[in-house]
Amino acid sequence: MQAFLAYGVTTLHNPSLHNSLGYVERGRIESGLMVGPRLFQTGMIIYGASSSYFHQDIASMREAREALIRIKAEAGNASWSYKNYNLPTRAARQRLLTAAREVGMLCVPEGVSIHLFL
Repeated sequence: MQAFLAYGVTTLHNPSLHNSLGYVERGRIESGLMVGPRLFQTGMIIYGASSSYFHQDIASMREAREALIRIKAEAGNASWSYKNYNLPTRAARQRLLTAAREVGMLCVPEGVSIHLFL
């Protein structure tokens, strides 16, 4: 982390860091136990494919809000963005974007083209 500061990097946004890991690192930096830049992360991904551990349908605005509020609750002010993978419908992505505007979050989208598997 000191190397980031040495090169003038004062803020990091990690789009793949789970909130619990970011919480530990951020806590060490903020308490002075570790030297490093400000740290922000997206938290656990919102995943639309079939993995049972990560899967979320986002079939309603309520589900979209709940998913984002969970991420914000886990990391507090350090989580102002979320990351989504493989949401199967455009409607699900739009629900998340609408809910994100309401709760003041940004989207870090990532996906895979269905055409790769045809």
